This record gives sequence, structure tokens and C-alpha cells, in this order.
Amino acid sequence: MMNRVFSYGLSILSGCILAACSTSPEAPYSLMCEYLSEPLGIDMSSPRLSWKIPVVKTDSVKSCRVWVSADSMAVINGSGQCWDSGELPSDIRRIVYAGDSLQSWTKYYWKVGYKTKREDRFVCSPLSSFTTGMMSPQEWGDARWISDGHDKDYRPSPYFRKDFEVRRNVKHAYAVIAAAGLYELSVNGSRIGDHFLDPMYTHFDKRVLSVMYDITPNLSEGENVIGVQLGNGWYNHQSTAVWFFDKASWRNRPAFIMQVRVEYADGSIETISTDSSWVTTDSPVIFNSIYTAEHYDARQEIEGWNTSGIDVSQWKNAKEVSAPTQRIEAQLTVPVKEIVRHNASRFVKINDTCFVYHFPENMAGTVELRVRGQYDTIRIGIDRDLFDDEYIPGHSDRNIGTFYFEVSFERKTIVRDFFRFGESP
Repeated sequence: MMNRVFSYGLSILSGCILAACSTSPEAPYSLMCEYLSEPLGIDMSSPRLSWKIPVVKTDSVKSCRVWVSADSMAVINGSGQCWDSGELPSDIRRIVYAGDSLQSWTKYYWKVGYKTKREDRFVCSPLSSFTTGMMSPQEWGDARWISDGHDKDYRPSPYFRKDFEVRRNVKHAYAVIAAAGLYELSVNGSRIGDHFLDPMYTHFDKRVLSVMYDITPNLSEGENVIGVQLGNGWYNHQSTAVWFFDKASWRNRPAFIMQVRVEYADGSIETISTDSSWVTTDSPVIFNSIYTAEHYDARQEIEGWNTSGIDVSQWKNAKEVSAPTQRIEAQLTVPVKEIVRHNASRFVKINDTCFVYHFPENMAGTVELRVRGQYDTIRIGIDRDLFDDEYIPGHSDRNIGTFYFEVSFERKTIVRDFFRFGESP
């Protein structure tokens, strides 16, 4: 008997806005840096800051002002140590930062205020922030692009891990990762971030996007483990598809580059970077395609693969590979996240091996299914319409191997995930 949860999702936006100098309901709101709320990883010298001001019914706005500092209390007290914009025209709602040079790996706080014609005082917003990543490509330093050494046609998705020790109190710890393909990052067994399908699509031989995370809460004193799993994404399309992504000039085995910067309470800095000292092995995901889904073989699960204390003597060292491009830029865009969950609204049993679940609306999303039983293989098919007989999985076909439809404009395509059960306990 086996009880397993198959779970995939997109993720939930959350944010924490610090206290401000004013709690007025008419305070400026929706403070954004590069059109994102409190972003991490800003890598441009002059980011754009924007905000909204509510309708002032009994008066009119006279001017606006922006304060920026690496010291939150300075901003709260009305001091822009890094930049004070001075009084701006009343219609300004977006401005380019024009203060002191921004430093890498630094959290900057800012607020905006406005004056009305009747009141000679600023009504201030809550405090907001943005955090810089690496402001120069040279700051990648000794970090190297790594992969598992297989060619682009090898199907299993790889695991990577790096063990390191934390011996002092940590003040801040940030991780920046760029990947050719898709990735999921974990620290000490916990998934980091709430994004899915990162990084976003680019022409990988021209530009690759990086994402920055605050991993301070995830580190502990003593042994720590960074885990990364790679997927093909748009980089290595193993299924045939429209637009010929399977013939893309950049196609190669997925790879990534990563740097972790740990700042200790005593002011010392430690950097953990990708190189051939990382170790790798195959994951239970034995096939993955952004068009034609995923095959997962639970018999190949490695319990605790991204935690300390497991035997990795059979894992091999990662291979340092050539960069797909020299241009790495911060991913400053709204990410793919989970925004809502729907329960199935209707259930139909077709036969003993085929069940159809109906959901209340057409959407882009993923499926969570809980199953119990002595099964061999489960196939999950997703379609906008009711299944035709042609697309009902045949109960006699129990092969977990290669399975995909060629995407074309003449034939409707169905996405199918495959899951193979492990040994019964």
C-alpha cells in the first residue's frame, strides 16, 4: 500500500511593508521599484521608482518628494542619505533614481511624500525597499556554470548539492542563481521562494536571467546543504513542437551558475559558488518537457537528497561547462505564482482505470492528486474539453517510457504526466 501526494503549483505573492511616518488613509501607496514590490536582485544603477497618490478631495497636491537610504531609520526620520529628490512637480508618479552609486548586496529603504496647497507638511507613504544583487558581471568571481556531464538527449532531470558549514552568527545571506533551463532551489531540504518555472524564457544564447533570494532564515549553525534540481524548460526541448524549439540553436543539457553570499555578524563575508566540487545524480523525474509534461518514477526517489547526513559517495562531481552567454541580467518581472486553488467540481468514472475530473474554469495551472492503492503507473491528462475516446489512456499500456504527442495545428494535443509508484511499504 502506498500513499503519496503529487503536487505542482504556481505560488503566492506575499510582502511585508514596514511602519511609516504617517498612518494617514490618504498616504501614498503602491510603491514600486522597477514595477515590482520590494524586489530582490536589482542590478541597474538607476532603477525606476513609482507610486500612487490617492484623490485629495478637499485640496490639491502641491509637490512630491522621495527619500532613499540604506538606513531605514534615516528614511523614517526624513533623511535621504543616499538620495533626496527635493520637491517634485505635483503630477510626478515615477522617477529614475539619481542618487549615490548603489552598492551590491545592499538593502535600500525609501518612501515618498506629498504636500497639499493648504498643508505645509508631507503626507508620507509606508516604508518600502529594494535590494541590489551583483551590480557588475565581474562579481560572479569564481562561480562557474555547471551541469551533470550528459548530452542534451539524456532524459532524467539532475539533482545537484553542495555541503558547507556555518560557524558564526549570520547577519544576512543571499543566493543568486541563473539557469539555462528551469530550476528549483532548496536549502536544508526547504524549497526556496514561491516562484515556478524560473527563469523566464529568453534567447538563451543572447541573455540569461538570474533570480535572487534571501536565505537568511534557512541557514543554521553547523552543516548546511544547498540543493538544485534542473529541468529542460525552453532551453532543451526534447519533444517536437511548434516553432521548432527542438531545433533551437542554443539547445544543450541544462546548466546553472550560482553564488551564495553569507555576511556574518562580525562583518566577515563567505562566498559559496558553483564549481566542480558540487555533486550530482539523477532525480526521479525521468523525463520532463514544458509542452508534454513530466514522467516521475517514485522507485528512484532519494530520501533527504537535499539535506545533510546522507551518503553521497555514489554521486559524481559536477562538470564545469561553457556559459550559454556572457550576459546575465536580473529577472525583473512578475513571476509565475499560485494565485488560486480550485477543487474538482465534478467526477466521472469512465472505467476501472480511467477517471475524469472537471474543474470550474479554464486556467493555466497544475494538478494536485492524492492517491492510495497498489498501482503501477498513473497518467494525468489535462485538456480544455471533455476527453474524446482517442485521448482516454489505455489501461493495457503500462509503459512509463517515452510518450508524447507531436504538437501540430492539425491535431489537438493533450498534456500527460506519468507517475510510477515505488515499492509498497
